Amino acid sequence: MKSEHLHPLSIVIFIGRVIKQLYIVLGLLLWDVIAKNHVNPWIYLGIVLLIIGWGIVRYICFTFAFDENGLTINSGLFIRRHDHIPFSRIQTTQHKQWFFLQPFGIESLLIQTAGHEDKKSQTELPAVSIKISNLIDQLYQNKEKTDSDLPIANQSDQANQIPDNYATSTQDLSKYALTSFTIFPVLGALMTLYSQLDQFLPKRFLKPFETILNHLRLNDWLIVVTGLLLLGAVSSYLLILQRYYHFVLIKKNNKLTTVRGLFQRQTLGSSLKKLQAVIIEQNILRQWFHLATIKAVVASEAGSKDHDDDNFIITPVISEKDVSNHLHHFVNWIPASFPELDHLPKICDWYFVRNAVCLSLIPVALSIYFWHQWGSVSLLLLPISISLGIYKGRNTALALLSDNQSLLLQSGYCWTKKTTILQRKNIQSLVCRQTIWMTGRHLTHLCVNVRQGDGNQEVQIRYLSDAKALAVYHWYLQKPDSKNQ
Repeated sequence: MKSEHLHPLSIVIFIGRVIKQLYIVLGLLLWDVIAKNHVNPWIYLGIVLLIIGWGIVRYICFTFAFDENGLTINSGLFIRRHDHIPFSRIQTTQHKQWFFLQPFGIESLLIQTAGHEDKKSQTELPAVSIKISNLIDQLYQNKEKTDSDLPIANQSDQANQIPDNYATSTQDLSKYALTSFTIFPVLGALMTLYSQLDQFLPKRFLKPFETILNHLRLNDWLIVVTGLLLLGAVSSYLLILQRYYHFVLIKKNNKLTTVRGLFQRQTLGSSLKKLQAVIIEQNILRQWFHLATIKAVVASEAGSKDHDDDNFIITPVISEKDVSNHLHHFVNWIPASFPELDHLPKICDWYFVRNAVCLSLIPVALSIYFWHQWGSVSLLLLPISISLGIYKGRNTALALLSDNQSLLLQSGYCWTKKTTILQRKNIQSLVCRQTIWMTGRHLTHLCVNVRQGDGNQEVQIRYLSDAKALAVYHWYLQKPDSKNQ
């Protein structure tokens, strides 16, 4: 294998990463400039030269090589590191291209494996030509087809398979954005930014603004709050719209690929056989409008719950009635129609309500104890907890799919319904838990574990009857059907 360097423009990326690591130092220097403390200019020059020099050194020391079996990445100056990634271990590949890199024909390539250590499961080529990036991806796909358990005739057919595409319209994306709860984190970010302004700006800039706020009347405050809500709603709408701009789902050669993004075009792909599970999510607004979001669970960073921007979204928004047919079309082991779900008896709603109310009593009691009359406002948590408990009880259900190889689990949390569909062969473990109080009532908590990201995702069906939990447990212990493996 012949070693290759990254594109020369990647020097800028390496320098930018050094700046991110030294942002505290640069922030202090910027503050000294604003405060006019007359810092020695040689200090500025030294730090700038250090950043540029270290970025150039990292670029020079970073090389990579690849062949039909895998990819090798060499990095480090004083301690040389050589990471070899066999194509057979790759879970997903992700291409990212900012709009300003398009004229140069370069992009970032992220290769994600099923590693366990933090940040060890993802390898990045920060700036490579699209030609090389596509070649590495093609070698990975060829390796997938070679290692496939499909008959040779089927592999030959798949090699000539025409891509099957699904594109999300702007109208559908608008529905998705308008039914999102992203407005709340956006408002939280705006409030946090406002609370930190006094640490970055001199008081002489903030004092007039604070004076205006102190003299606002009630009507003026209502206008300010309304303006903030509108700003948050518009920001949330535009953020989601640019994130999923021109979203396209492609199925070819037993591989799913999604393409999306306005300012940064992202292409994320994974073999169908490496999908751990499929999740259908609906917050309460999307339930009212009969819309759903479909996500894939994979054993890589693309399946990590902590990386919302990188999550493997199969379809951001789709009509609820089309979900099963859509999934069957792109994920062949999911049937074209779902069976009737087995819900919990209504009496079980009480258990969820009791648990939610007991948890809310702690902050309510503390608020009343410390703030007395003002603390009584926290009593509003009680009806909220009751509604959350009822919602969770009404949306907890499960069903075995018609192929007898897959399980459907449905749960509710924070007014969001989550349906997980997974194959028996991908279940890491299945546990039945029972407290001494549940024994007399013949109830069991069913816990199903599946790989997600670099860790584990546990799906719980609480307060299931002993008979139903035991039936699922025996189903899991059955010998897998070789035809479906």
